[in-house]
Amino acid sequence: MTSELDLFLGFGIQNKKWRIDNEEIEKRGLPVKGEFDFQIIRYIASLRDRINNLSLLKNEIEVLNKEAIEETEKLYETNYGTSYKRNLLANYYETFLNQIYGIMENVAKINFFVFDDYFIHNNQELNRGFENQRNKIIEGKLSLHPDYDNIIKNDLDWYNELSSIRHTFIHFIAGTCIINRKEEIVLEYLTYNLSNIELNEEVKIIRNIIKDVESFYNKTMTFLNDISVIYLKNLDPSTISYFYDLKDDYLEIKEIRLGDYLEGKTGKLLHKVPKNQTAGGHPTLKDGVCFGPPARLLGDR
Repeated sequence: MTSELDLFLGFGIQNKKWRIDNEEIEKRGLPVKGEFDFQIIRYIASLRDRINNLSLLKNEIEVLNKEAIEETEKLYETNYGTSYKRNLLANYYETFLNQIYGIMENVAKINFFVFDDYFIHNNQELNRGFENQRNKIIEGKLSLHPDYDNIIKNDLDWYNELSSIRHTFIHFIAGTCIINRKEEIVLEYLTYNLSNIELNEEVKIIRNIIKDVESFYNKTMTFLNDISVIYLKNLDPSTISYFYDLKDDYLEIKEIRLGDYLEGKTGKLLHKVPKNQTAGGHPTLKDGVCFGPPARLLGDR
């Protein structure tokens, strides 16, 4: 089933209304990187990549978790060896959290292009970072869209929890993976350096990696899908994208307008490619179907 997020990623990158020139982008307060004319393409493509990376990390962590448990059990039996898998698992967990942080920063940049009305009615520059935008919305000093504001104010308790893990003063001290009594891998952060903090005792933070990853992943995807509903309302229904439909033996590539797709139309068939010739030639397919720009555009970003 195609989600609103899939539609936004596929049609948003093709929406000409959001292809603002660099001079206007700088006026809005967003720095221009390089000479690339249409920055929105870069940010949406980056968001797509980060989502794919998050999914890959989630899958890798699930595998590593099992391997780390087996490794630790052997260490307990032999009383010697290294905790390679446990250390790798801790690093993957931290990378997973950082990937979600990067996704939120992408969202903050995309807001510069989606919410045109803000720049029509306000002379004030929009804050670049997600956390700054979020704080201003919560404080009532910024409004981008009523529905978006509501999500930011009421649906991000989980992100507070994630941020507290990521931003904690012991963030830069490596955690130690241990097995609890339920034979689950958990990450135990310990700090022994109290020189810059006013604490009189050791601080311990324990996280269940698998539960965290499952929960944070699902909530991130729910958040992205919810804001995509809002983003799609600002999309020109005549925007054309490309529909990739993977059949049993071949890949169909169709051209379709957003409005036509929402009305249930099938679009215009452009190519029919044998399945064994599709590797690397189209965006990552999810459940056999996805939207996206032509392959050359993906390669040029």
